[in-house]
Amino acid sequence: MRVSLLVILFWMQVTVVFAQTNYVSSGTSSNWNAAGSWTPSGVPTATDNVRILAGHTIVQNAGPNGGSVAVNNVTIDVGGRLEMADQKGLTVNGNVVLNGTLEFLDGGNIETPGFIMSGANTTLDGTGTLITQTAINAGQTNAHFRFNANITILSTANL
Repeated sequence: MRVSLLVILFWMQVTVVFAQTNYVSSGTSSNWNAAGSWTPSGVPTATDNVRILAGHTIVQNAGPNGGSVAVNNVTIDVGGRLEMADQKGLTVNGNVVLNGTLEFLDGGNIETPGFIMSGANTTLDGTGTLITQTAINAGQTNAHFRFNANITILSTANL
């Protein structure tokens, strides 16, 4: 009985440690750090995957000036939009898959090991920093790179 209880407790602890949530945008225009912006309700963390649906805009405005948040993977669907607010950051431990729009608003930044622009009419826009360790893969001929001022693409990435 005691061994069974220890096994159950160990399994529960392992389950909690490796728990990963898939968050999906739940409103047409919302802030990243508002629990109601996501389904299930909550704010994504470094182990979670994020998906922004068509017709939805999420503004990453979390943290104080220069604040940053982290997630596992981000997918922006066709017609979806992620806006990086002034001096806000996003660290993506996996990939950013851009099928919609990613806009840097006056100095936002994203750091990710993989950046993929895979949808038709995708847009990377604004002023900010994109740090990636791999090539920026713009597989569709309708990908738009629109830089209103300076955008910095760092590392050994290919564009």
